[in-house]
Amino acid sequence: MTSIYKNSIVICDARVQRRKYSDEPWLILHHEWIKLDSFGDAIWSECQDGKTVEGIALSLQSRFQIPLYEALAATVGMMEMLRSRGMMQYQERPYEETSGERPDSP
Repeated sequence: MTSIYKNSIVICDARVQRRKYSDEPWLILHHEWIKLDSFGDAIWSECQDGKTVEGIALSLQSRFQIPLYEALAATVGMMEMLRSRGMMQYQERPYEETSGERPDSP
């Protein structure tokens, strides 16, 4: 299991391409294709914007009108799948930008 800090920034691999075929979104890296649902597509778009894990979950919560725990589970699950396939990685921010203190928990 991987610990992920809420203020970690998501970095997408520039080689991953998002394409639409038959009006359905796909991620493509070399010969690997991943079909995205509406959550996955929204998460990928947020990841490309360089948002934090927390920011992505909050955006999903607002966009889909779901509880935060569901948005967080969908976000982390999707990002872990993408990370395991080499499509993205996390960059931990060593300190909170506003307070200069280390985050309390992952």
